[in-house]
Amino acid sequence: MIILRNEAHGGTVFDTSNGTLVRLDNEGFLAVLKYCWGQKLNQQEREIINEINRKVPIQCSVKFIRLSKVNTRKEGLLVTNGPELIDFQITYKCNSNCPHCYVNAQPNGITVSLRRAIHALNEFYKCRVLQVAFGGGEPTLHPSLPTILKETYDRGIVPNLTSNGKDISNKVINAIIKYCGAVAFSIEDIGIGFANRRGYDIKKLFRLADLLIKVGVNVAFHILVSRSNIEKLPQIVTKLLDLKPYAIVLLTYKPVGRGNPNEVLTTVKPDVLHKKIKKVIELLEGKTNVGFDACFAPALSLLYMSSRGETYEGCSAARTSANVTPNLDVRPCSFVNYVGGNLEKQTLLKIWNGEIFEFFRNQILQKYYRCLNSNCPLANYCLGGCPVMKLVPCTITEIRTPKLF
Repeated sequence: MIILRNEAHGGTVFDTSNGTLVRLDNEGFLAVLKYCWGQKLNQQEREIINEINRKVPIQCSVKFIRLSKVNTRKEGLLVTNGPELIDFQITYKCNSNCPHCYVNAQPNGITVSLRRAIHALNEFYKCRVLQVAFGGGEPTLHPSLPTILKETYDRGIVPNLTSNGKDISNKVINAIIKYCGAVAFSIEDIGIGFANRRGYDIKKLFRLADLLIKVGVNVAFHILVSRSNIEKLPQIVTKLLDLKPYAIVLLTYKPVGRGNPNEVLTTVKPDVLHKKIKKVIELLEGKTNVGFDACFAPALSLLYMSSRGETYEGCSAARTSANVTPNLDVRPCSFVNYVGGNLEKQTLLKIWNGEIFEFFRNQILQKYYRCLNSNCPLANYCLGGCPVMKLVPCTITEIRTPKLF
């Protein structure tokens, strides 16, 4: 299924089968609508459709979720009319005790009730949310997870899941297979290093991942990159490639919750980080999909000085995504405690357009403008990095060795 969603800047084309999302300007989105409605296209519009079809096959079934009035946002910052992606932490309960956990999850952490989860899903639907990333804590410990996944799927929203992969029941596995667009497993090390952090043998995780891959589930591995594992990164991704995953995604270490500030990537020499990330991309390219969280953007600068710069973007918080906690607080980002409102008291759209979210967007704009004023050629992509904390070095400004360019 292909979903079309109109926006002030034009619109979004979203492939529910693999999560591919293409944002178009008004001219491009109009060409897609004309194509889907069987109207005659001019030469330029045909070229647009051919280019889009290389990324998203819009010949298949299409659903248009239309908003009759779309707002125009601040110049210089793309902001959608409601989030495209929700990071929904349905529990702070966890069966691991990872030393880096950014929510400080506990064995007795709070869990959203099924009633409140359904209420949140209804808000997501009204706001035209395209996909929900269920996380925690450990979301597979939620007693109603299969029902929540089904209810999400039934609303035409793609449910995705991030898990530690430990002790997942057959009932949950079957629900993942039936309803999830993708499932991601978190990893920071392999072998004994994984067991020490996660509390179980990584071979068990690999067996589960292999099972899901063989039945057609899009399985990704999320690697949290820190000072401690940066040297091992090529070895880790090489091992994961043996499983033929759908994607490998690198995440920046966050000094929140149980996170240690000494592990943040700003403590790694910029040229070392650059070389390791470059090596990882070389190892993975052509073998699986490669991804980074938006927080990584400044560290990718040198690698994407060419046209590949268009393949990554900066902070999405309060622009195209939002976070919802187990008590239904809504925040721009799961790593900062800026609460914009609560879904039991306000609508998601009202919170999205509210004071806290606008404040956060202004913080992004301030960093973006500083980049523009420094004449950075990639300011439009990285937006200056995280607006709240420095998580990675900017490799354009902090690496001086000419041969690295």
